[in-house]
Amino acid sequence: MSDNDENKASHDDSGASSVTRGLQGAKDALAAKMVQIAHKEAETQQQETVYNVVFTGNFTKNEKQAIEMMAKFFKQGVEATKRLLQPGRVIKSFPNKAPADKLTRMLLNAGLECKVELEVIGEPEESSLLEKAAFKLDDAHIPSVHMPKFKELSKTQIGTGAAALLAIIGLITWLILKPPIVDGDSFETFEASVAKVLDRAPDDQKAALQKSIDLLTGAGFEYQKRNTFGGNEEVAANIAYGRIKGMNAKEIIVAAEIELEKKRKWFLDEIELTKQRIKEAEAEIAELEPENDQLKKLVITEPRYYWIKGDAPQIDFKVTNNTNARISRLFFQGYLYDSNGNLVVSKDFSYSVAIGLRPKQSKYIPLYTKPDGVWANQTIKKQWRAAKFRATVENAENMKGKPIGIDLRPYRQKITDGQKRIAELEKQLKNIGL
Repeated sequence: MSDNDENKASHDDSGASSVTRGLQGAKDALAAKMVQIAHKEAETQQQETVYNVVFTGNFTKNEKQAIEMMAKFFKQGVEATKRLLQPGRVIKSFPNKAPADKLTRMLLNAGLECKVELEVIGEPEESSLLEKAAFKLDDAHIPSVHMPKFKELSKTQIGTGAAALLAIIGLITWLILKPPIVDGDSFETFEASVAKVLDRAPDDQKAALQKSIDLLTGAGFEYQKRNTFGGNEEVAANIAYGRIKGMNAKEIIVAAEIELEKKRKWFLDEIELTKQRIKEAEAEIAELEPENDQLKKLVITEPRYYWIKGDAPQIDFKVTNNTNARISRLFFQGYLYDSNGNLVVSKDFSYSVAIGLRPKQSKYIPLYTKPDGVWANQTIKKQWRAAKFRATVENAENMKGKPIGIDLRPYRQKITDGQKRIAELEKQLKNIGL
């Protein structure tokens, strides 16, 4: 072998051995560090046995009454308690089984079916996964690696190396830029991770993200924070932040939107249901209206509303009986409008005629008013000449006390209440969003 060949071989062996030694050293250092971390975790790991009282999702009594009783127990609202009582939810944890069994029996009497589950926190294993991985790495053989000179590399080798380098750079970049997630084992650590998620979020998304977090952690959050389930803060914190644990900012907003969509659907369903009830009331009125032909023959004319003196107004009107029955009592609905035609007062009242109102007979009926009554509206008093009073006959009784028609006010009230409910539901629906 020539001197040049020997020098070349020596150079190649040196290159191969230096790379191999470097890889071997890195492997040994990494394995040692993994074992060190595994041992440290094993030393700090504590065993704790707790008995969890878990809600099965079944109610043994009326669900509404049970939820109301639990709301008092939790010292929070009924709706928040309803969202809190989900199957599998830990109600409370105890270090001993006796108090857990006692609470389970108490909740059963309150209407909630619960069970006691044993949980061992921090149970050590024979060998952790990290330690096993370290042993596998330590046993791995590092082959002799030969690093050729750059000019000896082919285009394919250069391209492969470049691709590998880009992949490594991409992995490192991803690890650096990977969005933070919500995680922790206490309220303090969870709150710190939430703050980090908020801090890393784009400015134009922070408000929506904060609303999303509040929405998903709001039900029972303050209760969980105040009551740490027998001293186990980790359990309480995981319950409070359970719905967003492991999520990044984008995932939290998506989860909140899904929750809001459920709410929107509920409101839309309620609106449709209310509209259906209004249609049913209208149909009932249309069906009963023909039976009130006699009521329509009790005619009201000459309604008056005026202030002469004193603190109460004067109200009267004329009723003419065009029916073929003698009327002993009349039931009215009175309406008072201001100068702009806005309804200010709507009030029912009745009037009895001792000797009866004969057919074809007319009578002026005064409406009793008092200074602190609804008809003595002080705003109307200043413009009483422009105010309008109107009355309608809703029902009447003959001399035997038998109604001559059907009072349709309850059905009309259903329509009015339904219209008000729809307006309120639509207003709340518009406000659902992030």
